[in-house]
Amino acid sequence: MNGLLKSFLVAFFFLWCALGYLQNAFHFIRIDPVTETRDRIAKPAGEMITSIFTDPLYYQKYEYYFKDSFPLRDLFIRFKSQVDYSLLNYTKEIIVGENGWLCDKKLMLQLQETDNLSDAQLDTAVTMLKALRDDLAAHSITFLVVIIPLKPSIYPEYFPERKVSRRNPTGLDRFQNMMRSSGVYYVDLLPVFMANKHESPIFFKTDMHINNLGTHFMAEAVADWIARDSSVARSQSEPLKTQEVQEFSGEESKSLPILFPVKERHAAKYVSNSIFIRKDEHHDDYIISKFETQRTDLLPGVLMFGNSFMLRYETVGFYNLFNYSSRLLDYSSFRNIDSVISKESSTAKYVVLQVYETQILFHLTSLLKNWYWSERYIGVAQSLKKE
Repeated sequence: MNGLLKSFLVAFFFLWCALGYLQNAFHFIRIDPVTETRDRIAKPAGEMITSIFTDPLYYQKYEYYFKDSFPLRDLFIRFKSQVDYSLLNYTKEIIVGENGWLCDKKLMLQLQETDNLSDAQLDTAVTMLKALRDDLAAHSITFLVVIIPLKPSIYPEYFPERKVSRRNPTGLDRFQNMMRSSGVYYVDLLPVFMANKHESPIFFKTDMHINNLGTHFMAEAVADWIARDSSVARSQSEPLKTQEVQEFSGEESKSLPILFPVKERHAAKYVSNSIFIRKDEHHDDYIISKFETQRTDLLPGVLMFGNSFMLRYETVGFYNLFNYSSRLLDYSSFRNIDSVISKESSTAKYVVLQVYETQILFHLTSLLKNWYWSERYIGVAQSLKKE
């Protein structure tokens, strides 16, 4: 019996070794490569037999290379990660919340950094916004800030304190209080999202972004604010239609190196037959999207700039509420905010700046690293900071 067992184990060992090399040669098992934040170690240069005698470190170099590329390596990594996720509710990359909610650990660290920003840092950011507000006011343009809270702020019940620790008050709370004290207008989305989060999830469980339903509530809040400020009776939004999306898998799910990606179902809200025409105009230093419509019962023109996520406003009919002079700018499509304002201010009555909660840190306080703030605004903030 012992001899039979030994024979079986020896045969299994050689079969397993052969399986790896056969996989490398023929790829008969489909295994998606594990995405890593570093480059894998390349095979040492030179012939192995010769290099062993000429390079005393060749053994070590080859060992590092082998650990990074041995047969079925990605399968083993995915198998171990799947066990950790399914049985231990743990992954290195993602915070695993309750009921299938995921949150990127890097995002959570950024939220905590934002919460820990000093009052001086936040005040410098507010000073930048005040300078922009005053410049726009000289063109009879009203400036409005929209900061989108992220899902750990809206759904803390799915991310227990042992996994997600937050300072109270948060960086967003403190920043909005400073804007209020400084006369910088903003739309507070925290109560809007909290009041509507139970109707249906307004964030993707497996992605950091809000879904179309969340976009709808945000668009309505912005439109309501502009309607009140401009004393223009806004028209009703087009009715939203709902479509059940099967097996959606967001970026937070895709970043998990597991065998079976985490998938979710969600209700996609969208508007069909939207009455506008979108045109992209290319200028020397920026690209701008323009929305044109034949309706006249609309709110004043608005120039909005934010990240590419803002393009999703189209799907909930947001631009149908504004007149033909509405504009949209992606952060990545321009390099200097002064140039855009000088060329586009003649038609816009409102300028809306949108950032995510963590982008308070990256877009408004890391001043010298930002590409769209001109040196003039940075200089104003720095000079006031020294006083």
